[in-house]
Amino acid sequence: MADDYLHIEVQIAQTAKRHGEPCGDVVVSDRNEGHTTLMCVDGVGSGMRARIAAKMCASRFCTLMQNEFSLRSAFTSLAETMDRWRDPAKPYAAFTVARIRNDGVATSLSYDAPAPILIGTRQATLLETKPLQWGKALVTETQSRLEPGEGLLLMSDGITQAGIGAAYADGWGPQGVVRFVSHSLLLGHQVQDIPRLVHREATRLWRTAGDDCTAAVAYCRSGHVVSLFTGP
Repeated sequence: MADDYLHIEVQIAQTAKRHGEPCGDVVVSDRNEGHTTLMCVDGVGSGMRARIAAKMCASRFCTLMQNEFSLRSAFTSLAETMDRWRDPAKPYAAFTVARIRNDGVATSLSYDAPAPILIGTRQATLLETKPLQWGKALVTETQSRLEPGEGLLLMSDGITQAGIGAAYADGWGPQGVVRFVSHSLLLGHQVQDIPRLVHREATRLWRTAGDDCTAAVAYCRSGHVVSLFTGP
């Protein structure tokens, strides 16, 4: 492993729609020698039913990756399954998966979910997406390169739809999140603070229990290489 590799840290802030119920959103992450993968899954509805749907989706993706599927082929297989499960009686889930290599090159793929937001050291940016209609869902892809101190923000739609019909006619929206994150960075907050701040603002905008809310950030820092020799 190169001495100048980037290490990827993950921070998550999450609450369920109703206090005491399981959250219908699931976040999983995996790290190996070459990259870190972060996945945010939003099960349909809320409560235990949504939790089971999100868990099934995340588990299937992890199994595909363990069976040496590529990121795209695993995403494609899962998207095809979810497209067949667009039925209230089936465990449907929307999801976003992002992979960040140790050199900072990042790829994200979203199925019926908000696209990630790039968090720089001074401002946030909506990444240019390549849309692809997939059955009844909208699939988007983004490409970016991260430097130390930068990260990707993944969200469930409980964040982007916060305040719908109240503070905002159509909800907070990705642009609203971008403006909030940029303002937070100007106030001196660090990238690792963003999930907590975004989550807190989204729950404030909902006022009452509106939806499961999840904000997760994968961010880069300079890695520290340790050489360890051991014997019997």
